[in-house]
Amino acid sequence: MRTLTIVTAFLGLLSPGTSNAESAAGSLKSFGLIGMWSEDCTKDAAQQSGTWIAYTQSSSGPPTTMTIMRTPTGIVSIRETEIQSASRIAEDKITYRFIVTKQKLIVPNMPETDQTPNKLEWETVIQKFGSSEFKFLDSRSTDGNVVNIEAGEYVLPSRSGGTTRQPTPLFQKCLN
Repeated sequence: MRTLTIVTAFLGLLSPGTSNAESAAGSLKSFGLIGMWSEDCTKDAAQQSGTWIAYTQSSSGPPTTMTIMRTPTGIVSIRETEIQSASRIAEDKITYRFIVTKQKLIVPNMPETDQTPNKLEWETVIQKFGSSEFKFLDSRSTDGNVVNIEAGEYVLPSRSGGTTRQPTPLFQKCLN
C-alpha cells in the first residue's frame, strides 16, 4: 500500500499540471459565467443603449470576455480581455484576473479610436444571485493604482476632481 502511494505521488509529479487557462475556464464554467450577460437581455446590442458581456472559452487558449457598452448618444466602447486566472472565493463569489487585449471607442461621425492600454492586469470580484444574475463587487488594477469598482459601486471621476459612486447593476444571463 505504501509503495502504491509513493508511485502515485511520483506519477503526479511527472504528469503535466493544469494550466492557468484550464483552471480559469473550469472555474468560470462551474460558476456558470460562460455565456452572454446584460443589464437587459431584451435590448439589441447593435442598436440600443446598454451593456453586454460575453464570457467565452475555447478549446485552446485562455477564456475571454467581450464587453460592449453603448450610450444613448450612440457612443460605443468595445473591450476584449483574456482571463489569466479565476477561482471561487465563496459559493456565490468568484474572482478573476484579466488583461485587456483590445479596446476601441466608436463615436458617431468620427474615426474609430484604439484605446488598448498597456498590458496592465486587473482583478475583478463578482457575486452571483441564483443561476441567472450577477453583480460586480470589485474591479481594480492588481498594482492598486486604479479602482473602477469598489464595494459594489462604480468609482467615477467627478468634475470637481474627486470621485462619485454609483451602484453597479445586476446582469442577467441572456438565453438567446
